Amino acid sequence: MVKSKLLCDAGWKVIASKNKIKDNGLLKALDMLKKVDDEEEPDDTAKILAVVNKLALALKKDKTVAPLDDVVEYLGDMLDAVATTERTVEKAKAAAEKAAKAKAAAEKKVAAKAKADEGEDDEED
Repeated sequence: MVKSKLLCDAGWKVIASKNKIKDNGLLKALDMLKKVDDEEEPDDTAKILAVVNKLALALKKDKTVAPLDDVVEYLGDMLDAVATTERTVEKAKAAAEKAAKAKAAAEKKVAAKAKADEGEDDEED
């Protein structure tokens, strides 16, 4: 799954340093997001995305950031990217759960058939 460039810590670092924004933990959260594997750990990704969303929203509403149009625009785009990525993660998570249920059902069916076949073999003896 491809994450947006807006959810990269490097992009935020440049914007924040250029505009002398005091980071509220967003940089750390973006770094954590970069390190987590979406497909292997969708729950962790969703949790980190929620943190990124919360921190970006708080910065966007901050009275020292509000007059900085390019920062507000970047944060708005970041929030949009978070929402899109959250939807993608939820879809992937649902698909994985559906596949796991189908696999479990198939294994159960095979086990039941094997047990039934074993019962028939016993009757023939």
